[in-house]
Amino acid sequence: MTRDRGIGYKNDLPWKLRNEYKYFARLTTSTKDSAKKNAVLMGRNTWVSIPEKNRPLRNRINIVISSQLRAEEVPEGVHVVASIPEVIELVQSPLLKDIVETVWIVGGAPVYKGFMSHPQCDRIYLTKLDANYECDVFFPEMSDDFKEISDPDVSQEVQEENGLKYTFHVYQRN
Repeated sequence: MTRDRGIGYKNDLPWKLRNEYKYFARLTTSTKDSAKKNAVLMGRNTWVSIPEKNRPLRNRINIVISSQLRAEEVPEGVHVVASIPEVIELVQSPLLKDIVETVWIVGGAPVYKGFMSHPQCDRIYLTKLDANYECDVFFPEMSDDFKEISDPDVSQEVQEENGLKYTFHVYQRN
């Protein structure tokens, strides 16, 4: 996210940071139990913004929350649900409950906002850019329930790529 909370412009990221993408992939694919997978949950616009050759995101269970998208419009194995309660129901269903280790919310803004207030959202992993870009989508304000913590698996060092400095942050719900 930019200094002014920007996370997207015209359904794309305004910046290209290869190492940040690698960090995202590592976070969202790593599991403690090798028999399990993580799920990535995204809204329709985020789904569409992913280049078709990269959809679905590999080695993860992809879930798209949308009232417009239909299951037959996505590749086999991608789950489409219409609401937050349906996401919870799906993840707790016999189909996924023994397979999914962690559900990662990967965008966009309405999905972040909807889940940040949900009691099962206990952590937020956020990349902060030391810059501003023109954006038309913004990360929601976090409630005071979330406090920044140190995570041994997340670098505390300032990253620099393509002349852009950024840092990784982890917030835990109290």
